[in-house]
Amino acid sequence: MKRGFTLIELIISMSVLTIIMAGVFMASFALSKSTSSQIQEAQLNMQIQYALDNIKLHCMSAAQVYSTFPAGTTTTYPCTLGNCPHPFSFSGEINPYSVTPSIPSSYMQYSYTVDGQGNIVLQNTVTGANEILVGYQFNPTLSFTYEQGFEPNVLLITISGTAQEGGLVMPVSETRAVRFWFTSVVAT
Repeated sequence: MKRGFTLIELIISMSVLTIIMAGVFMASFALSKSTSSQIQEAQLNMQIQYALDNIKLHCMSAAQVYSTFPAGTTTTYPCTLGNCPHPFSFSGEINPYSVTPSIPSSYMQYSYTVDGQGNIVLQNTVTGANEILVGYQFNPTLSFTYEQGFEPNVLLITISGTAQEGGLVMPVSETRAVRFWFTSVVAT
């Protein structure tokens, strides 16, 4: 005699299969969301590292700082979207890999700021060209701090941002000290 599945066995097996499929779908959705947020956070970290490396490279060859800090106090100049009262400006080498401090014709005026769209940029204030260092999608902030007691040619640079993906918010911030070799950041 041939035996088949009863209607109740089929309904139970379909219910179990539906539950298993829903579990697999939810796990893959969570994994995809987690992976996507990790990618956003990694992109923000890379952009912050690139920006800090760029700032360090250009500042090491700075010949004159226009955004000086008062001596004897701890002062921070913050920059956020639409609010950058003191962009950090200086005159430095056109080619920061070839430093010639005694040849002023090899200098160009630079400024680090947050532009009107919210990007952290390196502005060439002579040509008006901007290089985007950290994108607006991360809501970046930039601050330059001179700490009382530091040498007059050392500045703290802090870049912060927020990676957001799928409801997850991951703040990222990094601070780096930058030394100026040919000038001082403190007003004399």
